[in-house]
Amino acid sequence: GRVWALCAVYLSMMVGFYGVNFWMPSIIQDFGIDPHDFLEVGLLSMLPWGAAAVAMVINGTHSDRTGERFWHVIVPMLIASAGLLGLALAGHARIPSMIALTMITSGLLSALAVFWSLPAAFLSGTAAAAGIAWINSVGNLGGFFGPDLIGRIRTATDSSEMAFFALSGILLLGALVVVVLRQKTSAALR
Repeated sequence: GRVWALCAVYLSMMVGFYGVNFWMPSIIQDFGIDPHDFLEVGLLSMLPWGAAAVAMVINGTHSDRTGERFWHVIVPMLIASAGLLGLALAGHARIPSMIALTMITSGLLSALAVFWSLPAAFLSGTAAAAGIAWINSVGNLGGFFGPDLIGRIRTATDSSEMAFFALSGILLLGALVVVVLRQKTSAALR
């Protein structure tokens, strides 16, 4: 059951990660930037990922120092979920949307940096190899579902806001699964 739960968590992160990653240039173009101004779109796309690289190192380092793993996955996922809500509510306002994109990328990369320590807490030996492979295989299906979900909703509604609400909900569910895993692990250790 824990392996399937971790599959669901990783899938939720990958849906959000790939959805935003593939659609970020279009999201930035929606700010009113000329679609042919590739330099400006590229430079603005760089900012959230640069901040995410710093946040990922800080979160991973703090997790290693404290030895705590669960909250170092849960909180960044909640930050990414809040960023998606912010992106949906900001409309095409450039600065609030860039802050929201930074929250999304920072949250997702920070959660991913610590996530892979969770399977090691539950699995060992051959079970760890098979479990990690299964989690990775199922989770990476998010690379299909995330961009496709945004594209389908964007086409159906002529807007991205509903897609961002959907991705936010998916990340929130993933974070709740980690909360439940943490509670069950704490109960088993007592």
